[in-house]
Amino acid sequence: AAVRCGQLERGRKLLSHMQQHGPAPNVVAYTSMLKGYCAAGDLARARALVEEMTTGAPAGHGARVTPNLRTANTLLRGCVRAGAVELAT
Repeated sequence: AAVRCGQLERGRKLLSHMQQHGPAPNVVAYTSMLKGYCAAGDLARARALVEEMTTGAPAGHGARVTPNLRTANTLLRGCVRAGAVELAT
């Protein structure tokens, strides 16, 4: 809900808290945060979040989460809207 309201920093803090203390974030939590970054045009953070999601980083916190079709579409849509299709690959 915080991300939908444009409160990206609050959403990021919540995601970090989940990674460190549980419950572990799932694909819905990551994709929601990803959507916020893409809506804000912050593709660097969006790509870093997908990397974090798939590796369980940062610093080994959190479990690896497999992106789903909605995750991929969210990133692709964000890249297209920003005119950076090459970043979606």
